[in-house]
Amino acid sequence: MYRRSVELVGGGFALIKRSRDFTLMPRRPVLERQVGKSVSGLMRGDGISWSIGRGRTERFMS
Repeated sequence: MYRRSVELVGGGFALIKRSRDFTLMPRRPVLERQVGKSVSGLMRGDGISWSIGRGRTERFMS
């Protein structure tokens, strides 16, 4: 679940909450509209494919 954005010295990050831990991912503008929604991502060599909410897929370059 995308919980919120976080500003750190290294830039902006999205805080993704998992069952018992969390992950910080580089923040993307399209994620800002998804606060509180379920998200999942698949890392690939040239970026991340995100599934947001009800299976909508977005592709972000990292």
